[in-house]
Amino acid sequence: MKTIVDLPEDYSGKINVLVNDLNLVIFYRNILILLILCCVEDERLAVDIALHFWYSVFMPHEYRIQISSSAVLPVLESLRDQKHITLGPTSKLTITAPDDDWLSLILDFINPNQRLSEKDIQSSYEKARRAPSRADYRDRQYSALRPSHRVAFQEFRSFGLVLPFGAVNAHFNIPNMSLFAPDGTWLQTDYADPLEGYEYVFIMRCLRRYAHCLGPRVQEVIKSGKAHGGRMEDIYGCLYFHISDQLQALATRIKKLSISFHLTLNYAETLVEDLHQGKLSKSGLTPGIKFDRIDVSNILDENYVGIDPLLTKWKPFLANTRHAAIVGYFMNWAHPNLPAVGDSSAWQPTEEETTQAIEACIAYTDQVRYMFRYSVLMLTKFSLMTQSKQTPFPRFPTQVVHVYPQSEYWLILPKARVRSMLFKSMSQYPMFLENSRGFRAYLRARKLDQILKRTRLVRRVKTKILPHVC
Repeated sequence: MKTIVDLPEDYSGKINVLVNDLNLVIFYRNILILLILCCVEDERLAVDIALHFWYSVFMPHEYRIQISSSAVLPVLESLRDQKHITLGPTSKLTITAPDDDWLSLILDFINPNQRLSEKDIQSSYEKARRAPSRADYRDRQYSALRPSHRVAFQEFRSFGLVLPFGAVNAHFNIPNMSLFAPDGTWLQTDYADPLEGYEYVFIMRCLRRYAHCLGPRVQEVIKSGKAHGGRMEDIYGCLYFHISDQLQALATRIKKLSISFHLTLNYAETLVEDLHQGKLSKSGLTPGIKFDRIDVSNILDENYVGIDPLLTKWKPFLANTRHAAIVGYFMNWAHPNLPAVGDSSAWQPTEEETTQAIEACIAYTDQVRYMFRYSVLMLTKFSLMTQSKQTPFPRFPTQVVHVYPQSEYWLILPKARVRSMLFKSMSQYPMFLENSRGFRAYLRARKLDQILKRTRLVRRVKTKILPHVC
């Protein structure tokens, strides 16, 4: 969505978008979001329905009727005479799935099990969200948020609605069954959050210090919210306006540009073989098709597809331009349970690297820097003593000593305050850990240089698509 929306206003070329996923629920949800955006006549209503179908646990009853009558039934009509679905004057959607009866499955997907009541669904949702065994994990989530955002997060967890804080929601009384199994089981994790993809916390290095601030994408969300009169404190209200703007822009682009969407349900290895053999030519995906971006997610990991087979098989479909790129990430490269290859067993940081990371983490996180900034005020309220061997260490059962770096003083602070400070600092520990040594060893063991030479690919020194962190 973001790629299409961010294209220049005067762009007039053709766009081919291939979206593959092995998860049946995600596959159907992608289809329905596109159909809702392009088939519901009222554009503003279409955007709102698509947003809540995408993110909200409940929706108004009228929205379900609109999805069935405006999005699904027209598809049944259009497929009688043609193999693709028309999304606009020049855009279309082609669907490739092993099961030819996927349309009836979509109907089952959006229509709830009549034996399940709204109370049953609500109970299933609350059971997953409030499991006693996950209390500590929830506390860790809250600890990383700003105070006002904790209130907003609690509101979202309670009702599962992406709406401005305080908005009327009594009419959101029909469960979004695309987020539940047929038996009513909640399909997401207990910590599922729409903001998960927006990098809430961002660690930025500046002048040999680390600043702990909101991520750039969350700042975009807040900027969109403010443009509609929202406030930064209402983070989910800002997200509502941001996603609405993005969906509106996408719907406009689909109607103005020539975009071909191809949605497939397959393994990545099987998909690329089908492309090579021309099995998808009828859908417009010929063996000679080229892509400017190929996002492979984390199947670069050795326990999925791996570097060599993935780059070897997908390289022929990469456009021959200086801007074309295969984008992916290694999620499990340092996992201790993976088998060793060459000199790259599961990487572990040295004692020196660990010590440096912990010191940087504790010294430069925002919570500690805040205390440094107001140290003069605090020193007038607590006992202050010179740091020396002759000075006895003060013993207070409810207080501990915090030593300022490069100073001559001890500051007596409340134990609970220091515990909170250290906990928040240590949660960011991986961001400060220098792991490039281990990662280079991992890539050497997988013979990345030889693979790149054989496939005539080059690893980018500077990132151009995704921001570099730290």
